[in-house]
Amino acid sequence: MPGVWLARRGGRVSSAPLGETLGDNRNLTVLLRLVIDPAGQLVHGELVDLDGASRGRFLNWDGLLQLLDQRLEE
Repeated sequence: MPGVWLARRGGRVSSAPLGETLGDNRNLTVLLRLVIDPAGQLVHGELVDLDGASRGRFLNWDGLLQLLDQRLEE
């Protein structure tokens, strides 16, 4: 996967791109710690804020989207 698009639409985080403009979007900067197996599959990951505090762990991409959704609600 060369890149990942994540966008919030109607109260949910989606992996579909919204376009090129960011004017009406709320931006959130986070770090992802990922464990990827030799075949390139996600094993598990952690969402970390810029202060290094863990914001949650996930086991699949849907779990990541749920964590991002929760984070955007804060």
